[in-house]
Amino acid sequence: MRNSFNTAGFSEVVHETREDPAEAWFSYMGRASHSPRRGLSVQNGPAMIGRVKSVRNFGFAVAEQPAPDVDGPRTTPPDGPTPIDLALTGVAACSLATLIAGGSATGALFDTVEMLIQHGAVPPQRENAVDCRFEISRAEDGPLPTALLDRAVSLSPNHRTLIEHIPLTVSFTHRPGHTDHQKITETDMRVPEWPTAERRLRWVSGPQFLSVPAQTGTGPELRVDQPKQITGVDWGPNPQEYLLMALSSDIASTLARLSADQLDGRTTWNVVAQARIDIRGLLHADPSSLIQLQDVSCTVSASGADDAASGLAELVTSAVTQSRVADLICRRQAVNVWLTPSAPTLLAPLGPQTPL
Repeated sequence: MRNSFNTAGFSEVVHETREDPAEAWFSYMGRASHSPRRGLSVQNGPAMIGRVKSVRNFGFAVAEQPAPDVDGPRTTPPDGPTPIDLALTGVAACSLATLIAGGSATGALFDTVEMLIQHGAVPPQRENAVDCRFEISRAEDGPLPTALLDRAVSLSPNHRTLIEHIPLTVSFTHRPGHTDHQKITETDMRVPEWPTAERRLRWVSGPQFLSVPAQTGTGPELRVDQPKQITGVDWGPNPQEYLLMALSSDIASTLARLSADQLDGRTTWNVVAQARIDIRGLLHADPSSLIQLQDVSCTVSASGADDAASGLAELVTSAVTQSRVADLICRRQAVNVWLTPSAPTLLAPLGPQTPL
């Protein structure tokens, strides 16, 4: 078992998916609530690993997302991470986990593996972009095979989600028996210039990672792991759950901000984000299987709002299209991947990632 990673567990998953295709679908959930009295909180929901239900409970108090102002400083209050912190944690951890799994399967041994991930407006064009900087120290001589790093991003479900066009289905129940449904695509997104957000991910062991603030003292640490059913030990949410918790909490936070005047700040917003992945894509078990997140959806409900209040459906649409995390998922991103073999000053750009 190289790098403390149980590759045999994934070999068993491949066998099960060939026997029963339903075993290939893994479903994840993130639930967020914004209350006028309790603020913003988020937790994961039950996951379905094929036909097996995985019930784990991880929750966070979440700090409000800063308004889009590239000229102002970004601060993270000490009471919790922001939604974009959760999103960057999910994206980076997914790529790193794919790297560790691929390296373990091919005999590569690692001493340390880290990633500095950033998102925000990039000068001089001042366009939003994602920078992923791998920092790798190996337990053996020789450079890291380029193919291994290429597979780490091309087979990572969350990374592939960034570079694909992902529609988002939004359902809003504004009173019993009345639910509005709509599909949000990248053309609906209102893309402001965001201040730079960043996290540093560190490999701990096997599929476990620690997400820490890139700047000391600017936020809490976050644990990342896989469910026990897929080689983990339930140390923390998995990368897909982090991305969905980010999506639900960002939309809930944006709804609270946009509705503050209209609803006098009396409304509790609840958002449930769900998605699933076809594990055969990640494991390269079926070339026809998609790798990125699929069937991404958000269900929104409000308590404390007057049923007769006008414009609530439009308010939900505005919140989704102004959400930084929804934009990260729905709109194809410019992503730059860098490799630092040993010293942080020796960066070798691999260039923008585009769909394969």
